[in-house]
Amino acid sequence: WVDRITDAPVGRGWRDRVRAGLTSGLPPPEAELVRALTLGEREGVAELRDLFARAGLAHLLALSGLHLGVIAATVGLALAPLGPSRWLLVAAAAVAFTVWIGPTPSLVRASVMTAAAGVTAAAGAGRPAPWTTLALAAAATLLLRPDWILDLSFQLSYLSLIGIVAFGVPLASRLSGVRPAWHPVAWTGSAIAVSSAATVTALPWVLDAFGEAPAFGPLVNLAALPVATLLVPTGLASGFAGAVWPPLGELGAIVVRPLATVLLAIADAGARLPSVTWGAVAPVGMAYWAIGIAPWAWALRRRWAPWRAAAVSAVALAASLATPSPLPEVELLVLDVGQGDAIVLRLQGRRTVLVDGGGAPFSDFDVGERIVVPALRALGVRALDLVVVSHADADHADGLVAVLRTMPVATLAYGHASPGTPVWDRLEATA
Repeated sequence: WVDRITDAPVGRGWRDRVRAGLTSGLPPPEAELVRALTLGEREGVAELRDLFARAGLAHLLALSGLHLGVIAATVGLALAPLGPSRWLLVAAAAVAFTVWIGPTPSLVRASVMTAAAGVTAAAGAGRPAPWTTLALAAAATLLLRPDWILDLSFQLSYLSLIGIVAFGVPLASRLSGVRPAWHPVAWTGSAIAVSSAATVTALPWVLDAFGEAPAFGPLVNLAALPVATLLVPTGLASGFAGAVWPPLGELGAIVVRPLATVLLAIADAGARLPSVTWGAVAPVGMAYWAIGIAPWAWALRRRWAPWRAAAVSAVALAASLATPSPLPEVELLVLDVGQGDAIVLRLQGRRTVLVDGGGAPFSDFDVGERIVVPALRALGVRALDLVVVSHADADHADGLVAVLRTMPVATLAYGHASPGTPVWDRLEATA
């Protein structure tokens, strides 16, 4: 029923008008960013999403609490004369926005939590406990879509918020106890603590899915979040104003464009910073990680002595180190790269050889970037001792360009040089 409402002619037509108002007067990069940031649209923004993921800002493009918070604050302030009853309209606005945009795991979670807070506020029951609303959101989401329990975005959305509630909030509270909350040092420390808590809690799942995680994500978020917090409401206001009267959208672009440009610059700078690389993480590894960090939630609330939390973490670490690897000492893997070849040979002493890297001769699909490099990262390969290119045909050599560009390679061996061949020239220049 949500899909039927979202795809109805009235809803689709209004969305098109908002999109037009939102992007009028903006160059393509800024228009793509504002479209993804405010409307959650993913079509044609793959490079943008990859950039934000490498910078540790992917959560900004997933509509969630930031967006619902802006809507709730706007509606709450606009309807302040109505008194407590206005919070029912805030709850209705959160649900209506989710239905209009289309449900995603993070947006449904934020919508349920915002609506629950609005209903309890209207009833005079105060603010609901975070764990209660989080559990309610999970239950409501899985009743709507049980298959989302296996969806990575669902997992990361809830894991990140669990980390914020369990570790970020008490740590920020303790920092605020040292200095007033408005003090720049306290504010900066609290922001880094909250972002770090979300990152650390979800870290094994991120590494398992992507093979790397931004090492300086919390610091990049410290710079990006204030800009995004301004860009979301101004973007939405510009889009809705432009939908009513197009010249207003162009007028709003005067404010929206510099904010979008700054956010893109922050993401680009963050994407250039080092990342933590890792291989695939088995379920037992995720369990060890959860056991190792969980005691610190009690330690931060002074319910456990720090030495007890450290002892549990040490036991989890020791168990992880003692668990034997399920991989054999020597193995040969053939990657599915289509017509060509990409063969990985892992030898004793953590030595790794890659023979060819596949390629798509008549397509712009980068086999090396999309298949070979992620596979190597999932295998825990951080460097290659030897890369062999049998010959310079595109379906064997083209994918190696991304491999050489992405990770250290000690030696590149080749059957014969082919100067003048585009694939060979790119490979040679990269090497």
